[in-house]
Formats: sequence, structure tokens, C-alpha cells
Amino acid sequence: MQPGFTRSGVIKKVKRAFHRITPSRSRREGSSFLIVMNVPPLMGRRDSACQCMIDLLRTDIFSLSEAERSTLYKNALELIDIILKSTVDISAATRDLKNEREKRLFKYFSLLLELVQAALALVEPAIILQNDEASIQGVLGGSDSTQLRQLEEVLSESEINIIQSLNDFIASSQAQLIIDREISMRSLPRQNQERYSKSFEEFKRRYGTNIVAE
Repeated sequence: MQPGFTRSGVIKKVKRAFHRITPSRSRREGSSFLIVMNVPPLMGRRDSACQCMIDLLRTDIFSLSEAERSTLYKNALELIDIILKSTVDISAATRDLKNEREKRLFKYFSLLLELVQAALALVEPAIILQNDEASIQGVLGGSDSTQLRQLEEVLSESEINIIQSLNDFIASSQAQLIIDREISMRSLPRQNQERYSKSFEEFKRRYGTNIVAE
């Protein structure tokens, strides 16, 4: 996890990327050959990050401690950040029709980012309550811990609801994501399909064991 990977930092990067995702005609026509050639490995990288992100969020999240869930959400955010950056670069190098598909994907993953951020924003106060309950209780000026227990319950229930909704959302979108992936794959010449596959496998191994945003 890189230092400084915060919610505000992610949102700023997403907003900057969103402004880049609709390139002007002159920008599209001026895309370098190198960028276009990088599209297949970029697609492989994005799809591997997507698969790892889905696998991560499908784990038995609430069997984990609060600290472990916080780490899981941050890792998921790292992967979504990779997906968004890759989608921006792919969109900048592709034709109009395909670019529309990339823009849809960008908006979809932007929503996933917000949902995971919401879950993270709920588990982190719970960690603070666990680690610093005595100090917080001292500021409240009483020995009755009912107020803190109620707050913990609200945080826990809200996190559960968000994760359940997030997983339902992902499950409902799987069919269309598979269609989009197959369409993109069929649009590639055989040699580039091989480059895609190599990239997918390489990054899937990497993201499955050591998730680091670049």
C-alpha cells in the first residue's frame, strides 16, 4: 500500500481521468502507434485487476477482523484505481464505437470505487472505537458504554448492508462484463490476442499476491 493513498487522492485521480476519457478528434488522430500497440496488454491488465477485485470482494468478508477488512477494502481500491487508469488509456487509443463502451465501463467502476470507499469509511471508525475506547469514554464523561455500543452497531449494520448491495450489484453486472470482454477480445488480431492473454496471466499472478498501485 503506497503512503498517501487516501479517499480524496483517489477521487481527484478519478475526476482527472474522467476529463481525459472523451478525447478530442485531434487527440485521437494524434495517438501514437505505441499507445495503440499497448491496448492489448492494457486490456489484459485491466481484466486481471477486475477479476482479482471481484474475487477479493467475494471472500467471506465478515469472518475477518475490522483491521483485516480495512486492508481488504484498501486493496480493492488499489485494483479499481488500476482498472480506471487502464480504461482511460484504452479509451484514448480506440475508435469512437469502442470508446463508448470504455466510457460505460469507466462510469461503472467509478461507482464501485465509491461503494468500496463507503465500506472503508464505516470500518475505520470501528477500529478507532476498539483501539481507543477508554480514551473516548473518558471524553464522554461517564462510565456507561451504551452510546459507544450503539455507534458500533450502526457502523456494523451499515457496512454489512453496503457490502451485500455491492456484491449483488457485481453479480448482476457479470453477464454484461463478460460480453464486453468477449467483444473486445474478438476485435483483436490473433497475435494481439496472445499478447492480451500473456498480460492477463502475468498481472493476475501479480495482483493476486502483491497489490500495488503504480
